[in-house]
Amino acid sequence: MLERPTDRRRWRWWALGLTVVILAALVLARINAQASAAVNYLDGMRRSAEGLVTASSTFSGLDQNLVDLDRIEFETATTAVLEALAEGSEAVDEPPETSSLIGAASLLRLALATWESGVATFREGLLGLADQAESGEEQIYAGLQLVSAGDEIYAEVLKELDREDVPDPVTSMPALSFQSSTRTPVAAARIFASAASADNSLFVLRADLAVSQVSSQPVWVTDPDGDLVIAAVESIVIDVVVANLGNTQAPAQMLFLNMAPAEGEEIAQTIEVPPLEAGGETTVSFPALAVAPGFSYNLSVALQLISPDGNADNDGVAVSFFVNEPTG
Repeated sequence: MLERPTDRRRWRWWALGLTVVILAALVLARINAQASAAVNYLDGMRRSAEGLVTASSTFSGLDQNLVDLDRIEFETATTAVLEALAEGSEAVDEPPETSSLIGAASLLRLALATWESGVATFREGLLGLADQAESGEEQIYAGLQLVSAGDEIYAEVLKELDREDVPDPVTSMPALSFQSSTRTPVAAARIFASAASADNSLFVLRADLAVSQVSSQPVWVTDPDGDLVIAAVESIVIDVVVANLGNTQAPAQMLFLNMAPAEGEEIAQTIEVPPLEAGGETTVSFPALAVAPGFSYNLSVALQLISPDGNADNDGVAVSFFVNEPTG
């Protein structure tokens, strides 16, 4: 039987309507996917910026703590800032799929790169000046100028995200400023340069060997009067803990020991302390020293002076002790 014209027309309209519905669904799905991608990318930008809140606060406050800030603390702080900037760059490394975010994303990547370059240049200049580099002060200023430029670029990021065609983020971007809020780059550079080049600068590479502890075998103890006493023996061994409290390796040094009874000849010994990394320590033991019960002794141990030395006042220790007489 032949299909009636009315049925054919109904079939065409139904197929056309179904096609329209499918196309509309596809368009809507694409719009939703783009919107979702835009929101996700914005969230990534926000997380990238939020990861820099502590870093920006740390860097912008460096000039407020120069009195107590030493080289190790400075290197630790700036390393953490550079690592945070690198992580932030990774979070927005890929360009966005949404065209309305391309401008803001590009500006954010530029701000991160500018901050990172500025912090690295500033750090290199300050440490270089502390180590007698002639171009250090210029690098300090150049680095701070770059940091300030990064702040300005980030301000443009926030303006770009405020455009009407940019989707609203779930959470707003944080305010970020790496430059000191109280000083211009010129003023801050002068302060940092002065701190790095001062005679007593805490940024200078300087070992600081210290005699941190002296003990005996057998162990001396403190009596009720506060004096050190040792059991009745005829010889003792002196152990000395030497630490490097500085910020660079200390070469091998000689440690001198002098022990003298209240009456009698002085005993002198010398032993080598091996090289010590910054923050390291070692224990050295002198050969057995002859003592006699019933006598008091004055003992001193001192390191050979090195130059420069972080603190000459901790290079030696002096004590007095008494060897008890036998009992029974």
